Amino acid sequence: MALSFAVRRRAPELVAPAAPTPRETKRLSDVDDPESLRWQVPVVFVYRARRWRARRPSAAAADPVDTIRRALAAALVPYYPFAGRLREVEGRKLVVDCTVEGVMFVEADADVRVADLEAAGLRAPFPCMDQLLFDVDGSAAVLGTPLLLIQKTVTAEYVRSVADTLVMRGRPAIDTANLLLLSDVRLAGFHRVDFGWGEPVYGGPSHAWFGVSYLIAVKNGAGEDGVAVPVVLPAAAMERFTSEIERLRKGQQRVHFRVQTTSRI
Repeated sequence: MALSFAVRRRAPELVAPAAPTPRETKRLSDVDDPESLRWQVPVVFVYRARRWRARRPSAAAADPVDTIRRALAAALVPYYPFAGRLREVEGRKLVVDCTVEGVMFVEADADVRVADLEAAGLRAPFPCMDQLLFDVDGSAAVLGTPLLLIQKTVTAEYVRSVADTLVMRGRPAIDTANLLLLSDVRLAGFHRVDFGWGEPVYGGPSHAWFGVSYLIAVKNGAGEDGVAVPVVLPAAAMERFTSEIERLRKGQQRVHFRVQTTSRI
């Protein structure tokens, strides 16, 4: 189902920490700074309109935009590196320059309801992200742009092994031509982020790419917990993938699949 709506954005602003924070430089680990990982993952949260759950009655009608802005400024005090910028030093090593510049914040109004989003399919990939997301100039290069939170779940032994290999080989690029990178973001807690309006109807990555996908915690129409795995494939391959999933579903009656093809290729 095609979905189109108007979005009115205000001018971008930078939200700085609400209190003084250290000015320093933090080096990223060798696992975090390979060039093949220098890209951004758009994340979206969708909430139903609810009464603000606050201890102070006067906050019941608080503007959600102002609430998020103030909460973000407060959170950037203990998490001050996110108010800085990524820089390169010798050997193209990535560091976090804690400049206290702040994170990009854009207020916008959209003529759309949660019910409209649900009717169009409230699952990644979202068909309307080009209208909702704001592209920061130069953000594709990552350097000098507001930082990202990279929620990762791996063993300590694996991290040490990968770090040693990257150092010995000079942080080689990862060849993703015939590789599927599948990241489990369920433990990141996106689906439990509560700003005062309850848990989101959806919280997680907005879409996937060729060779990159995610395990995303979702709920079905009955409120039951489930897992969404957006997959991007060429149209012909998607047809084969859909038939294989259907065959698997019929063979395992206790496993429930819902295949939603949105490929425009």
